[in-house]
Amino acid sequence: MVEDMELRGFSCRTQDSYVRSMTGLAKYYDRSPDLITPEELRRYFVYLTCERELARPTVTIALYCETCRLSSADLCLWASYQ
Repeated sequence: MVEDMELRGFSCRTQDSYVRSMTGLAKYYDRSPDLITPEELRRYFVYLTCERELARPTVTIALYCETCRLSSADLCLWASYQ
């Protein structure tokens, strides 16, 4: 995932935000993001928006990260952030 972001020219700060976002999703469900269903993803965004009351740009980063999953192998890097 990180290499793909580098190839796309994302800044280090953007990469960090995206990895942090994926880590948050993985920790919320206590499993790898590639195992999370679309309904669980929707509930996570409801949680971010309604319960945590995060700003729209923060939620948009999380949404972008999830929709740009490139491969399950790349997403396993979340484990190193636990």
